[in-house]
Amino acid sequence: MEGDIRLTIATAEESLVPPNGSASFPPKSPGKGIYRGDEDVLCRRWNWRESGKSKLTESTTDVCLVVEGLSPFSANNRLRISDEPAELIRTRCGGRTAVHLLDGHTPAVGFGASQTKDRS
Repeated sequence: MEGDIRLTIATAEESLVPPNGSASFPPKSPGKGIYRGDEDVLCRRWNWRESGKSKLTESTTDVCLVVEGLSPFSANNRLRISDEPAELIRTRCGGRTAVHLLDGHTPAVGFGASQTKDRS
């Protein structure tokens, strides 16, 4: 993944390579929510259509799990809901976790950013 992960709106000029593909194509729905890095789209149609960058393999060491919540869920609800998979990663996989909340006030995650709620 190159750069920060950002929640933004598709312009149809972004690049997305599907999990089992090699050809890049733009998101089909301009104006819809996408998660992206500096170079590529991670998923389009919010967190529904994944790219190959989000595919897990036996050699995967770093993972980003997305938990989405819209109104009426508060920021505290979304953080609490995110705690369950984070706890499972720590206890079952021996991993370290950090939870980031993206919204209109914080649309990007720079790893180590001040909005991180570290749960090591």
